[in-house]
Amino acid sequence: RNDQNLCESIRRITLIRRRIIMKKFDKEYSTQWMKEVIWLRNNNIPFTFVKTDDNGVTTYKYEKTPELFNKLALFYCQNRSDKNNVEDKRRTNTKNN
Repeated sequence: RNDQNLCESIRRITLIRRRIIMKKFDKEYSTQWMKEVIWLRNNNIPFTFVKTDDNGVTTYKYEKTPELFNKLALFYCQNRSDKNNVEDKRRTNTKNN
């Protein structure tokens, strides 16, 4: 009887852990950065839905696909080089002053 109770307890704990893990996994990619939303739209990646929270923060959700992640990789590569160019200009201005 004790073995059955132990097995039942372990089974329940396992189910609870699975539910917790599944809830933490977001099946959609989300962003709140409008520059990213506009870039994705301009590259034919539509959002699946939009939600706005009580504070007025709008979140755009996208289906996770290889095409989405390829476009995001391009977006962040381009924005990284834009960021580096701005930092280079700041360094140059600091040296000149």
